[in-house]
Amino acid sequence: MAAATRWSVPIKRDPVLSLIAPVSGLQPLTWSQDHRLAVSTTSSVSLLELVCDVQSNKQELTLHRTSIPVPTEATKMRVGPSAEQAAAMEKFSTHPDPTIRQLFLADRAMNPSIGLHKGMKYASWSPLGCDSNGRCLLACLTLDHRLTIHNSYKRLEWKMLEDLTKKYSERLKQRGYSKKDNIPPQTSLLHFDELQRRFRMQTPLRMEWSSVYTTKQVQPDNTCENIEMVLLAVLMENGDVVLWKFVLPFLETSDVEFYDVVESGVNRPSDLAWWEYDGTDRRMSGLIVGSEECDEIAVENLKCVPMIHPIQKTSLQPHRLHSLPVVSLAISRHGVSVTPSIPTCGLVEFLSRDSNDRASEVLIGHIKNKMNKQSFSERCSLCQEVLPFSDHKQATCKNGHMWLRCVLSYQACQKLTFRRCLLLDTISRLPEPEDPEWIRKVLLGPCTLCDSPMI
Repeated sequence: MAAATRWSVPIKRDPVLSLIAPVSGLQPLTWSQDHRLAVSTTSSVSLLELVCDVQSNKQELTLHRTSIPVPTEATKMRVGPSAEQAAAMEKFSTHPDPTIRQLFLADRAMNPSIGLHKGMKYASWSPLGCDSNGRCLLACLTLDHRLTIHNSYKRLEWKMLEDLTKKYSERLKQRGYSKKDNIPPQTSLLHFDELQRRFRMQTPLRMEWSSVYTTKQVQPDNTCENIEMVLLAVLMENGDVVLWKFVLPFLETSDVEFYDVVESGVNRPSDLAWWEYDGTDRRMSGLIVGSEECDEIAVENLKCVPMIHPIQKTSLQPHRLHSLPVVSLAISRHGVSVTPSIPTCGLVEFLSRDSNDRASEVLIGHIKNKMNKQSFSERCSLCQEVLPFSDHKQATCKNGHMWLRCVLSYQACQKLTFRRCLLLDTISRLPEPEDPEWIRKVLLGPCTLCDSPMI
């Protein structure tokens, strides 16, 4: 009887929503944090919003509907000078090698003459508080690879704020279609691999928003102002993850800028997701890139973003930023009369090899003056030979005994137990009973490469 009662409960599915075009994309429905539904179709993104009318006595839901149409003009990718690109198209469409010819003819990005699919591929909502009204922005990706950013005005219409596909194409053109290393391409578009590389580096597959971060920005009067920002990560066909920075609230084109590109190294990438760790005193975030080629997942840590500290780009490597204070602290605590356990002499010599940063040169000079003639060297616990400081990651004596270095103190970890970074980037040694208090504090820190906890 109970079962009969349970199955006799009526289920009301109302209202029934009809669409003027079929849905498209792998994930057609996406909800926003401000309770809007985006439906990707072959002709538009259909937007549905629940309208709450306290004056109405109707029991039915009232939905407000708007849409963002798919652009009528197809996206045209530029991968080089018009004449050179046209010559490449002509060459590979009639190439004598059937393998190369078939690869070219079947690729809709390189060969749009076969007809591009029309419709929306994916839509992604930003967090709350990103537009001028404190609501969500909407990133839209069409099946012909156009990525645009939109916002709504008083629920009546949608406005395109930025075309990121066009913006990134212009950036690549200015850089001569080079990789992140800025080395110019060594071959022309008449080589199929180069033509394919240039198309894949600007073909977006998926995009996801980060959470909102608060940073501090120094003003001309030396006061600090809190600035909110959000990152949009865009996964490209070649595995690159392009990061766009949006200063909030996003009002105009100048509020979005290219932030960074990460070469994930993932073959045949297919999916993208942010991960976040929100601890008591730090907040970290990164990206996970998935591949349709196999079951492996590449985790690429991008930037550990403190909520109240500015994100600063720097030419120094992370270990260099951390090691200089460690060396300075070791010398100031011990001077030259006490033998420190930190391999200061070797570490300073290792850091001195990079002469591109003037501020670091000055600091290293002061440290060398304090060190005077100190010649402390680490020794291998197995053979007592000197462990030279030739690598910040590991130490190897002349007899071939190799020890990993602690990422926090830069000492060789010659014990069987140690702590490891949450993302498995590095290790750190455990405090010893004879360690002074300042070393114990250093060893309590997070990973200097990704700011993850050491466990």
